[in-house]
Amino acid sequence: MDEGIRKILEDHEARLQRIEAALPKGKAPRQIQTGLLALFQKLREDGFFSQEKTDKEILDKLAEKGRIYKRVESLTDSLQRATQQEILKRKKNAKGKWVYYA
Repeated sequence: MDEGIRKILEDHEARLQRIEAALPKGKAPRQIQTGLLALFQKLREDGFFSQEKTDKEILDKLAEKGRIYKRVESLTDSLQRATQQEILKRKKNAKGKWVYYA
């Protein structure tokens, strides 16, 4: 390999390593929520939301898919965002709890 190209590649690699080291570690909350929105969309397409589902039923379904959330509250923001983006609809049932449906 040409010496000049090798030097450019080494410099480039060093810059990338510095940038990656400066980035925050772990997943950003936005990425996680986007992932949940995509999963809600897939569940909708598969017919899961053809009937009204409580947040607990959604939590149990996500657990079946390998997405473990210990508390229902950890889904609240994503369910609200899914409703705002019209992926899901919601209404209060007779017990005054939100239920989600397509």
